[in-house]
Amino acid sequence: MATTGSAAQVTPKHLMSLHDLYIVDGKGVPPLQQTALAPDISYTPNLSRYLSRVSEKTRSGNLEKEVPSGWPKYLDSPLAWTGVDFPKRETYVHQLSSEEKADIEKALEYFKGLGLNGDEVSRDRFPLTILNIFLEEARRDLSHGTGFFILRGLNPENYTAEDLTVIFLGISSYISGKRGRQDETGRMLTHITDCAASCSRHGLSPTEHSKIAQPFHADNACDIIGVLARSCAAHGGGSILSSSWRMYNELAATRPDIIHVLATADWPVDSFGRDPPYSRRALLHHHEDNIILSFARPPLTGHHSFPRSAGIPNLTEAQAEALDTVHFIAQSHQLITTIEAGDIRFFNNLGLLHCREPYEDKEGQRRHLVRLWLRDETGEWPLPPSLRLSWARVFQNDGRQERWEIEPPAVDWEIIRHRVSHGD
Repeated sequence: MATTGSAAQVTPKHLMSLHDLYIVDGKGVPPLQQTALAPDISYTPNLSRYLSRVSEKTRSGNLEKEVPSGWPKYLDSPLAWTGVDFPKRETYVHQLSSEEKADIEKALEYFKGLGLNGDEVSRDRFPLTILNIFLEEARRDLSHGTGFFILRGLNPENYTAEDLTVIFLGISSYISGKRGRQDETGRMLTHITDCAASCSRHGLSPTEHSKIAQPFHADNACDIIGVLARSCAAHGGGSILSSSWRMYNELAATRPDIIHVLATADWPVDSFGRDPPYSRRALLHHHEDNIILSFARPPLTGHHSFPRSAGIPNLTEAQAEALDTVHFIAQSHQLITTIEAGDIRFFNNLGLLHCREPYEDKEGQRRHLVRLWLRDETGEWPLPPSLRLSWARVFQNDGRQERWEIEPPAVDWEIIRHRVSHGD
């Protein structure tokens, strides 16, 4: 908004930037500033440092004894699970029947008969008449149930890469038809493979594009994550999930002061050289009936390849403790799920955290996952105002290009740098 004389001139909505449309308080970002010595915390959580910090904090006393005003004291939901609640994988793995596989084949042939580009696949253009019954129930479970499921039984060797991608997109359209851009060039599919050797020559130590383990996090800006496993590693690489809601219940009962720290909008999030150089926001949000935990460690702790930018505020000791508390509580309730070639999995990125085991490839057994970012179109998880700008950049249809790549593209080092710095 700008003023001329005494009359306020309002910029038409279609001419406003995303930042102007979704800005929360209009205050902008504080200038760069020198701050106190950074706490001893890094991208990889350190258990002994964490326990020492917890001991010192609890001895000091004067901690908040109640959750923030208006926040729930307990979340009674199937989403508030722990890993031991799933003694059998059949409770979250749906093994495709021969009839369901035939249903997929028929939908694929129908779509191919339309003569359209693969990215034009939709629910109407990929008509499932058998599997759709399970998918409708599973879609509801993402919002109101345990928040994840796996489809198993497809053989990638039976399909071309293009047909397998169409199947992935067709099935995902029954979960959500709203797909998001995963980087600033407009890539709609992210191919997650190991390219660490090439990265190291460019001074990078990536997370998703290497074989190293990842700490718990949520992806940058999406409601639902879809992942297709085109092939698997020789060893390791399990996908690990943990419930943010179970973690919240534990904090509410034992350390509500940490909920206050996570929910305070003063976390300095590094933009790694972009404009503005950093922003401040909360990591934990209570909006309508939902608790949303949205964060990645690199913009908060720095990363092996990206130390925190000079001049921006450091985390406080309380924030360092809270960040590691999230990881180690999530780890205590984690569920390690195996990956088989042909798996298609979906999980709620707003209510669950995820990470990954390290893995090893060998000739003929190389891990290759394909990822989609999806928006919850049901409105069951409305976004708090502080997250709407990030989501708009990913999902808003404003004429920016989309790039659909069936095979992993030539390594774009600036894109990898962007992804690593944002914890993707």
